[in-house]
Amino acid sequence: NSLITNQNTFNMKLSAKTPINPTDTSYFSEGSPLLHQSFAEQGKLYFLEEKFDLALKYFRYSLELAVQTESPEFLIKHYLECLLAALEMTGTYQAVLAYCDRFISLVEQEDFNAERQIYLAQVFQKKGIVLIKSGKKAEGQNFLDKASKLAASGKFPLLLTENILFLLNSGIVPNKTRILQEQ
Repeated sequence: NSLITNQNTFNMKLSAKTPINPTDTSYFSEGSPLLHQSFAEQGKLYFLEEKFDLALKYFRYSLELAVQTESPEFLIKHYLECLLAALEMTGTYQAVLAYCDRFISLVEQEDFNAERQIYLAQVFQKKGIVLIKSGKKAEGQNFLDKASKLAASGKFPLLLTENILFLLNSGIVPNKTRILQEQ
């Protein structure tokens, strides 16, 4: 009762030249966590190859599959982070901001714990960075300040936030290229 039904599939290396074929049922059994993980990994390969539109498709599909199969919350959040990174790289800032707003409203409704504090700080960071890239420095800095306060109270690092706030507080407004270098 193997999750992988074709021995050749086990030895296959994924790349942009040999992507997963979503119509080939020999890859994985239905509902297998390997299925959505495979799509996420293929998306990461496309992301690294700077094929962000293809990466987006794979990240969206892995996120949909993870939600449909009621996968653990950490996987869903990871896929969401991948999706947001790809959206950001394509310059689809409004979609990133909309995802951030939805996530913030969901987390703020739940019981607050250390894990949620980290996730919320990361989303504040993402929203702040995207706002700055969109030319909204003051609003972006406000969200980076929120992220920084959560990180300080939770005693965890947010190096990107610290670096960008240092630049902003020094009177330097980083452009998209500089932010990407910091990321």
